[in-house]
Amino acid sequence: MVAAVTPGFQSVPNWRADFERRLAYASQIFESGFKIKFKLVRYLQWKPENESIEMDDLLDQLRSTAQLKDADIVIGLSHVKASIPAENIRDLHQIGQARPFSGHLVIRYPAHKLFKVQEETVLVHELGHAFGAIHSNDSKSIMSPVVDRQIPTRFDAANEQIIMRTRMLDFQKGAESLPKNVLQALLRSYLKMIKTNESADFYYSLGIFYLQLNQPKDAIKAWKLAVAKAPKNAELRYHLGALYYRIGDVDRTIPELSRAVSGLTSPAQKPMRASALSMLGSAYYAQDNLYAAHNAWTRAAALRPNDIEIEGNLAMIRLKQGQTENAAETFQKILNKDSKNVKALSAMGSANKQQGKNEEALKYYELALAELSRQPRTAASVSQLASIYGDVGNLYIAMNRNKEGYEHLQAACDLVPSGECHRQLGAAFFQNKQWDGAVQEMAAAIQFKKDDPELYGLLGTALAQKGDSQKAIGVFREGLKHTRSTAMQSQFHRNIGNLFLSSKRYELAEPEFQLALTKDWANVENHMGLGYAQLGRGDTVTAISSFRNVLRIDPQNARATAMLKQIQESLNQNTAASYA
Repeated sequence: MVAAVTPGFQSVPNWRADFERRLAYASQIFESGFKIKFKLVRYLQWKPENESIEMDDLLDQLRSTAQLKDADIVIGLSHVKASIPAENIRDLHQIGQARPFSGHLVIRYPAHKLFKVQEETVLVHELGHAFGAIHSNDSKSIMSPVVDRQIPTRFDAANEQIIMRTRMLDFQKGAESLPKNVLQALLRSYLKMIKTNESADFYYSLGIFYLQLNQPKDAIKAWKLAVAKAPKNAELRYHLGALYYRIGDVDRTIPELSRAVSGLTSPAQKPMRASALSMLGSAYYAQDNLYAAHNAWTRAAALRPNDIEIEGNLAMIRLKQGQTENAAETFQKILNKDSKNVKALSAMGSANKQQGKNEEALKYYELALAELSRQPRTAASVSQLASIYGDVGNLYIAMNRNKEGYEHLQAACDLVPSGECHRQLGAAFFQNKQWDGAVQEMAAAIQFKKDDPELYGLLGTALAQKGDSQKAIGVFREGLKHTRSTAMQSQFHRNIGNLFLSSKRYELAEPEFQLALTKDWANVENHMGLGYAQLGRGDTVTAISSFRNVLRIDPQNARATAMLKQIQESLNQNTAASYA
């Protein structure tokens, strides 16, 4: 153990002897119960910015000042001139704070003398938290959140089991150092002991267990509860936002990491702030918000100068903006430093594709895929692999090597099923008029993104091309529910009208074209369709008016001119026949 001592604490008479006596008392309890012995190796000078700040903030300052290098646990010893209100004197967390499995804890004594029960109990209580112990309803347990007159000398049975499982904990690695069976046992213990008013730290620990057990959805639920308990805790928001980012939920990533960035203001939180900005930039980039992505990555670069990943990210924006040569220069510089950098290899593939150098692009993509195949499979690498398969698939489609294109796009979907991969594969089938494949993939894409009107438009068109007009009409009507674009609303109504026209159901086609015109009167196809429907119903006069409207918009329109000429000839023939 290392003790980090503030000047304020050192001003207290007999501070060293009192602290070492309390540590010896704590060591005695832990050694008799768990074979854990505490050994103080040295004292450090600790000068926090303000000893009177919130305990969470004081603990964060300790973590950044005194890192775990040659010690398992660092104890911060602080002292303030203020007094604790009498109504709070029984609450141990007014004078002590620890993060489970973090190896850091803070003890802060107020100006007035505490009752002996608080002085003797707070250190052993917080050390219990460090090993994962949680609050107990047993008033005689060391882990009772409040104490009265009697000094607790034992842990309750449930917390004894927790500490027995965590006593070999590597504090530098935290809960990640615990075996899977221990994590599962801890999770069961926590869930069994859960109460209605648990702390943010409790839910944060619960989330760590879920995450290490590969249950990210449950981890998110736990961390959302942690954030609800401590909404101003920027580090909790960072971890929640990072988890959203990890599972690809960029819509939820952005608000959480934005709030985290706003709160991560201390010098000690600089690395975490840079990481949050880097992920935030990637989330904005995924939404094609290049301005916001550039802003986030530029701020991250200011915190992490010469960072290869951030330099590459900013070059990706330049590539997307058409600054291909400039971007390629950056990617090449990265590859000169690290020839196996997958992101740079893939980006060089995109740069060459953008310049029309398809074979060269394929070479870089294949190098990226080969390098990824040699790396351990992680969620991030699988996502990257799927992205490159998608890029290669689209490149093959552009090169008219459709079979290879479909195979790579399908591989992307198999690795990371998503609306985007199904949309890309569906678009490839659509482009090559393979309507069955287009229908199957667009329908799959809609299951991921049910509010995307463009998907409904593509699916409806593919169904229509297959000859399944009734289903196509239903899909177009569903698409109308999900778009506010008047141009797209007009197109959906026009598509439905054309399908009714093709089946000679003119009475149903006419109102669809009229609705299309209310959304886009200047579209000549709407007027043409309306004219055909009116003519089909035998309403020649209104049909003439519709075709003339086309000529008002486009005086050179050959189809409208031909239709008016045809109608006039038909009228002339009918007139001649009536006189004959």
